[in-house]
Amino acid sequence: MLKVLHYGTSSPFHLPISTNILEDDQERRSFSFFCRHTFPQLSGPFDSSDFWQRLLQATHREPAIRHAAVALGALHERFEILPHTNLNFTLSKGEDDDVFAMQQYAKAIKALLGFNGGQEKAANVALVTCVLFVYFETLRGHHATAISHINGGIKILSAFHQSASSSSPYPSTISQSNTPYVSTPTLTLIFAHFDSQASALLAGRERALQDPSSDNPLPGYAPEIPEEFQSLGEAMNSLDYIRTESFRSMATVDRSDWVAIRVMLACMQSTATIRLNLWGQAFHSFVGTQERKLGGGLNGEGKEEKEWRDAVNVLRVHKIFMGFYFCVDLERALRDEGLWDEHTEDFEEIVRLSEDIIGPHEGSAEHGGGVKRLLCHDTGNVTGIVLPLNFVATKCRVRSIRWKAIELMRRTERQEGLWNSVLTALAAEQLVRLEEEWLVEEKVPRERRIRCAEVGFDLQERRARLRYGRLEVGVFAHPPPREMEWIEGSICW
Repeated sequence: MLKVLHYGTSSPFHLPISTNILEDDQERRSFSFFCRHTFPQLSGPFDSSDFWQRLLQATHREPAIRHAAVALGALHERFEILPHTNLNFTLSKGEDDDVFAMQQYAKAIKALLGFNGGQEKAANVALVTCVLFVYFETLRGHHATAISHINGGIKILSAFHQSASSSSPYPSTISQSNTPYVSTPTLTLIFAHFDSQASALLAGRERALQDPSSDNPLPGYAPEIPEEFQSLGEAMNSLDYIRTESFRSMATVDRSDWVAIRVMLACMQSTATIRLNLWGQAFHSFVGTQERKLGGGLNGEGKEEKEWRDAVNVLRVHKIFMGFYFCVDLERALRDEGLWDEHTEDFEEIVRLSEDIIGPHEGSAEHGGGVKRLLCHDTGNVTGIVLPLNFVATKCRVRSIRWKAIELMRRTERQEGLWNSVLTALAAEQLVRLEEEWLVEEKVPRERRIRCAEVGFDLQERRARLRYGRLEVGVFAHPPPREMEWIEGSICW
């Protein structure tokens, strides 16, 4: 019997893991690492759907899922123990551990191709395995392959939703299992998050899972906001709803109709502001209740207390971060980067909360030097701190705050889904330095501020491509993009 601690809970659960299903000591070692380290880090405190627990249970029956888990465990162990030296993590043909990880990956693919448990079960197994493949390829730095897996999973899920909602007499060629390992709504939630990250990473990629039929069915994902949330997962799902509905309203407008765009922006700003304020009250009440129940024990220094504070702080960060997208005057933001000077206190709060999550500098004597590498949970659309810190670094023009945000991204190498904190910091630092070439009395003039920055990473080529705009001198406050000077560049490492 192997005991597995579930991240963010006070009690472990037990899974009957038979050694007979694992072929040798190396498989047992990597599977054990997956259970003890990868699983807790990826499940996080928001896994109200129990996806990772169900996945772990499925490894006992499905060779494809089991081999994929072993492969990810082997790769994750290498990721954490390798020194942070060259901003690049790739597999080496000469390293036995790396060869083993790829062998397990290949076995998982072979098991999928040879699956004989029925079409309905095959689709569910393929989707669960696909989630592990996305993390595997992301750790390798192969974003293109990871996104290919994401697109494949989305294609299967889209067929599910089309079959469920269609009245056509011709059924979809892909059908759902009546006894899936992981439910279709839960898988849809995970792939919706992957879909969102891929669109943020690739300029011009449209989100595929925006139809209401693919919405999150979990508690809290609804227009109604209670007076007090009952769990962290419910609070996260509520934020996810606000975010999704705001993006959905933006996607319904004719981009060529400027009057319609203005009306939509005004309605979205008003609605999102009201909802985020109500969310803040419900979350504040929930946190207060939980702390009173434990007599302030959640402020202690133990592991459970730290996990609780981190989860609370992540949601606080995202409440602020979402306000930047949905509650500011976006029409003005397109013209006037000076708008962000009015949000210095918000930027400071994001940095403060993020530093509490990240902890002391790993190079301190307390931690024995070095940079810690973390594979972070990101099973919900509002988890993670890399994107908020990147926003602070590129939009806050107070030098001490923006450089602190960059330092925090470098302090620990966090892999949050497709986003790597160190590589994101590298791109942000380049943009900041380009702006600060024009410093006047420690300030960046408004007309010299960078806007509409796009960053695309190609880890195989060890390169990031940048594209950004500046307003041409003399036309400040006129609508872009006609008066924008567009500049392209790249960063190599």
